[in-house]
Amino acid sequence: MPLSKLIASNILFFILIVFGFSFCAEKKNEKIMAESKFKNVLIDIYLAEAFINQNKYANKDSAIDIDFYYKEIFDKYQIDKNILNENYIFYGQNPEKLEEIYDDVLDSLNRLEISYRPLTKMDSLRVKNLAKMVRPKLSK
Repeated sequence: MPLSKLIASNILFFILIVFGFSFCAEKKNEKIMAESKFKNVLIDIYLAEAFINQNKYANKDSAIDIDFYYKEIFDKYQIDKNILNENYIFYGQNPEKLEEIYDDVLDSLNRLEISYRPLTKMDSLRVKNLAKMVRPKLSK
């Protein structure tokens, strides 16, 4: 076999191996979510856990099942527990990136809280005003 054909066949073999490994790597990373999707999943998880924790103390007798909420979140984003764990591991390999993701998640949660705060204050003012309107009628 001439040298040029040997070199060409080795180059072709090398290219096929590189493409093969990149294809395998792509297959493995199909389970890795885009950052924006991962952030949204985390936001929904934190909201569900906050809801459960708040209701757990308000209604001690009612057993709230976290698995129900996780299943709803997994269905919404078409993932499962294993995919979520793989994403934690993947993004955890870069602590700076994971910290940036968590900062964005916390910012989003804070914005949500702030956006609902005025409604809560308005509702409480309405209740106070309604009580003032009703109270004089009751005392007569």
